Amino acid sequence: MTAAASAPVVPTAATPTAVTPAAVAPAAVVPAAPAPVVTVPAGQPPVTPATLAPPAVAAPLARPLAAPGAEAQRQLMRRLLALWGVQDALPDGAAPPWPTNPDGGLDIAGVAARYRLSATFVPATTLADLRAIGLPALVELSDAPAGRPYLLRWIGAETATLVAPSGEEARFALNTLDPAWTRSAWIVWRNVDQLPLDPWRDLSPTVLTTIGLRLQKLGYLTPPVPPTYDGRFQVAVRRFQRAVGGLHEDGIVGPRTVMALSRVVGGRFNPSIVEGVSQ
Repeated sequence: MTAAASAPVVPTAATPTAVTPAAVAPAAVVPAAPAPVVTVPAGQPPVTPATLAPPAVAAPLARPLAAPGAEAQRQLMRRLLALWGVQDALPDGAAPPWPTNPDGGLDIAGVAARYRLSATFVPATTLADLRAIGLPALVELSDAPAGRPYLLRWIGAETATLVAPSGEEARFALNTLDPAWTRSAWIVWRNVDQLPLDPWRDLSPTVLTTIGLRLQKLGYLTPPVPPTYDGRFQVAVRRFQRAVGGLHEDGIVGPRTVMALSRVVGGRFNPSIVEGVSQ
């Protein structure tokens, strides 16, 4: 990427040669967890934030969503896959079992690939980025040594809804959630055009044409599709980035932009976390 591009992203390909994201060191100062407003079904006993906390662990870990919260990962991944229409994702009964990383944590990219989905790890990101991408994401709160994993299910202008491994939902004000999460996320998405997870690093003529045709169909690029990544193509990418809101308008088709594009192309067939979009 150029100097104006957003923070580098380490994508994990949904193939046997998937790239393992770099370790994310825990912050020197751990912010306090925000106080959520917990929503539960009518008639059920009240839920307190303490009920959403997983069992305490003894030592911090060096990578996101890693053991000893493997069971929480599996439950959240099952819920995330269900949003993509995978109703038979049973981590304990799967044959063969869901793949894991050497540290015992869930291999999220490997699990996604089993169901013909892609998974991208996005480090050094923001809530605005996630809202622009618009797809459900696995995130962590950093108020425990190993973090507390959640599924980001919805995000609005002022609040966001997180789903705990148990299925209970908690609503957070963005100004309290922002300093309390690890600023990294796993995003599962459907790569209908079979694009590289980071097209900017593998911008072949086929990739360029595929993206150009998508931008043209969406009204951001006038025909014909340019044969090179010229100024007209970059303007079209910037127009798309501006339209979805929250993406850095750098004219570069990086991982964040390609995931946002896949969400827009998929329309109502994709799960969404943003307002005014079919869920």
